[in-house]
Amino acid sequence: MLDNEYQIVETKSSLIEEYKELLKSNRQYLVLDFGYNVPIYDWFIDPSRSVEHYNVKSYTEKMLFDVAAAHKQFPEDTLRQMLDEVALRLKNISKGNVITNEGYKYIIEQALELRFVTEVEPNTTIRFLENPYYSWNKDEYHLKTNIKRELINQAINNTVVEDNYVLIENAIADYDLNQKRITKPVLSELTGLSISTVKNYLKKYSCLNEMFKAVKHHSGTVMQLKNKKYNSNKLVKRLSA
Repeated sequence: MLDNEYQIVETKSSLIEEYKELLKSNRQYLVLDFGYNVPIYDWFIDPSRSVEHYNVKSYTEKMLFDVAAAHKQFPEDTLRQMLDEVALRLKNISKGNVITNEGYKYIIEQALELRFVTEVEPNTTIRFLENPYYSWNKDEYHLKTNIKRELINQAINNTVVEDNYVLIENAIADYDLNQKRITKPVLSELTGLSISTVKNYLKKYSCLNEMFKAVKHHSGTVMQLKNKKYNSNKLVKRLSA
């Protein structure tokens, strides 16, 4: 039983478990977009690298202890299978046969025993979680990497569009009508977006364009500018009095 006092670090496995029902009920979607970066611990072993014999023991122990600690909330049998997989990958990149098969088993048992007191921190972030319950058809399966990349790029692009829309919308809504007349260059300066980007959004989204026209019509009018100049002069005279 996991005590609440132990620190829990999110992992891909824990997120899949946490959102299992949502993922299962949405099998038609390949990725779950959190909309923000979630800090997680993620173990990865590059099969092309090699660990020199003098680093094998310390590297292996740290990796196995960290993986065990990061997944401490999982059943021990499940976690032991995960550690067996990690140990096998570590063995494949380790030089010198420093650790015997029995040695790996011993380290795994130690990692399991100490998993509740071993401290581990997130080492990366994740925004998109691949749905393990997604039903691939035979035409898609061999293209799964490309399909996943395309969907993620599309989601990122949609987020950028939404962010830019809100940025422009807020700049127009918050514009002080007593300032000079709002223009596209002014809007570009307020949002930090290029003039061409501002033009594209105003052209594409009629709601934004109508807001822009209304604010432009009422901002920086001759009467308003005269009132502003008069009020400024009055303030200067009052301060100098």
